[in-house]
Amino acid sequence: MNISGLIRSLVGDLTASDSKVLELKVGQVVKGVVLQLLSDQEALLNIGGVQVRAKLETPLKQGDVTYLQVQPESSGGQIMMKPLTASDVLITEDSLGDLLKAFSVKDTAGNRQMVQLMQQEGVPVSKETVKAFETLMSNIPEGVNKEEWAQAAVLAHKKGLPLTQETVGALRQVTSGPPVGKVLEQLEQQAAKLLEQEPGHPAADTAKQVVAVLRELRASAAAVWPARPPE
Repeated sequence: MNISGLIRSLVGDLTASDSKVLELKVGQVVKGVVLQLLSDQEALLNIGGVQVRAKLETPLKQGDVTYLQVQPESSGGQIMMKPLTASDVLITEDSLGDLLKAFSVKDTAGNRQMVQLMQQEGVPVSKETVKAFETLMSNIPEGVNKEEWAQAAVLAHKKGLPLTQETVGALRQVTSGPPVGKVLEQLEQQAAKLLEQEPGHPAADTAKQVVAVLRELRASAAAVWPARPPE
């Protein structure tokens, strides 16, 4: 759905260059500055140097600079937008390239797929999270399935765990690897050894947290990821 025509009715006559800037489509991501808050969750935004009145589903403050995504509900002379970190709409291909460039991440097919997966799974798409996921996805251990690794990274983020190879590797083992009991035993031994040798080590609390999450997942892992068929 191309809603550039709706913008014209909101902000009046635009120059040819302005019209091109505001060729907005559902799913497109734009960088906006909140110039003024209006009534009924409406705000005056600066998008690419053009002032646009838009309805924000998620309230923002005057002066906020944020990435906004055009929502399917845009109709009837209004642009409906959400901050990208709160939106689950599929990102357009053009916007994916722009985002990766803005986040200083290489524009590759793999990174594009990664960002789409993050959004579909409810992981906020921000520079910090995208770069963290890029680091993980570029250091997948040899022999590990890429999809399993990505899903484990998503789960780690949702559980509030550090996005490290150790954490993601442990969660992948639970959801896709050997029996949980064996993994738990190994991790408990590693955690106990770490705590015994270096009680004040920064990773000590993380080790405890990972083990606690693994125990919690024993009952729910099968529901999160269906059991793999016999090889």
